[in-house]
Amino acid sequence: MIPAVVLSAVGLIPLALGVIEAFTFALQLPNRLAALFPGPGIAVLLLGLMIGPLVALTFVFDGLTSQFRLGSSRLGLSRPPVLTVILLYVFVFVPALFHVHTVRMIDGSTTDRLSLKEVFAQWTTICAPATGPVEPVIVAVSGGATRAGLWGAAVLDRTLRAQRENGPALFAVSSVSGGSLGVAGAMTLLSLESLPCRANGLPMLRPTDNSRVPLAGDALGPLLGGWLLDDIPRSAFDPIAALVRWATDHRPNGGDSAEAIERAFEDLWSDVRHKLAPNRAPGWGSPFLSLFYTDRAGTYRAGMPLWFANGTDATTGNRVITTPITAPNARDSELPWPFRGARDFHTLMGGDVSIATAINNTARFPYLEPFGEMLSLKTKKQVGSLVDGGYFENEGLQTALDLAEWLAAQSTSSRPVQPIIVQATGDGEADVRPVDVMTCPNTSDGAFIPDDKHSALQILAPLFGLYHVRGGHSAVLLRQVRDQFCGPLPRFVHFYLPADQGRPIPLNWVLSNTSAQFIWKAFTDEQVLNGAELKRLDAALMPPSPGTTR
Repeated sequence: MIPAVVLSAVGLIPLALGVIEAFTFALQLPNRLAALFPGPGIAVLLLGLMIGPLVALTFVFDGLTSQFRLGSSRLGLSRPPVLTVILLYVFVFVPALFHVHTVRMIDGSTTDRLSLKEVFAQWTTICAPATGPVEPVIVAVSGGATRAGLWGAAVLDRTLRAQRENGPALFAVSSVSGGSLGVAGAMTLLSLESLPCRANGLPMLRPTDNSRVPLAGDALGPLLGGWLLDDIPRSAFDPIAALVRWATDHRPNGGDSAEAIERAFEDLWSDVRHKLAPNRAPGWGSPFLSLFYTDRAGTYRAGMPLWFANGTDATTGNRVITTPITAPNARDSELPWPFRGARDFHTLMGGDVSIATAINNTARFPYLEPFGEMLSLKTKKQVGSLVDGGYFENEGLQTALDLAEWLAAQSTSSRPVQPIIVQATGDGEADVRPVDVMTCPNTSDGAFIPDDKHSALQILAPLFGLYHVRGGHSAVLLRQVRDQFCGPLPRFVHFYLPADQGRPIPLNWVLSNTSAQFIWKAFTDEQVLNGAELKRLDAALMPPSPGTTR
């Protein structure tokens, strides 16, 4: 009896703390516990602690019955389905009626953002040669959890290091899902440069031999801990909290597993930040727009590349882009916004987010993390539901192509604008051949689109079809880029992350140091032709000869 009481009491402690955490996140319990029990270890611990209270609760209701007599027969349940009722209440009933998983915002004010045209004009003056063609470089980074984030950072590092004086320069980055983790690191470091578009790589993200690779640490443990410590009590007690918010006119903000993984991103970045001057390097709790603007009046950092962080709105299926440029609205329909069907996050929400939340705006992977309820700061009404950007398209290429099309349209007779696209695909899959990776030497109409060579069961075929359509969209876009940007002097370079000696790189929010080291060194021709693409990158970023066009 005593052990059972002790087990139940111990199990109630994290529940009580979780209730506090779910509405304040003051203790950051998921992150602190994940430091002691990393990865799935925290889930095993918390599930074990749940056994005592759940058994006690089941025992309390064991004497109840919902049976009734019909003639000589008894109908109904002999015991109440306690666990089923809890699950339905926590995961179905409450989320359907209350705002449980809102996107975490900073405040109701935001920086005055410049338009795309204004930023491009400033960038051309500062980053492009005084004469000749203007060649903005756009890097597109795919999704794929931590592996895509590290690969995106490695490709951005190589791209910056390959730039030459008076040659093409970095103008923008388009990222999806986990790729945004590495892009956030790159953008934070670039915001510290005197001329970001001409920075000499990303040395603070580049690992040395056998050193711990930056950003490769555990973000999975805090997410799992957030599920069990925060999401369950938050849903259980949200009806009461909703009454308090209604009375005080407050908006729900964080306190769930989404905030737990965002805080984990902040912790991963803190390891890099400590290597820099502490007062000089911003943390990822800082406003997203502070990377690009030096004040709220809209003073843009000289030569700072744009970042287009692509999420998906589950209610429309279109992109929701977190970006430092302003978008048209009902009053300013003339503003340039080349992203067809896409919505601007800041306009919808009426405020800014932290850098960590900007990452997560693109990376809410289905079922692993709840979708983000976009509850406007101004109207308190829901304006969308954020899910992973890979739902729409997993390469970040659609946004890159839209941008490249708009840039090319800014050409004049004396100064053509010739965008260059660098693609970082962080798949890390086995059995991928060079011919499977769409690069300039490959013919775009070839019948070598990779497939998994498995037939689908009839009952699952519709789901498999919907899932694989996103890969089909990327295959089409890769071929479109190849056809439009591969001329005598190519303007398309594609780096594909291969498997490590036949072993796929895990799709995970934590990577071993061995796998992370491999990602930064995967610029060879051993499996796919990344070595050849490095040479193509050098050629693409060389200053153009007078009178030549790409």
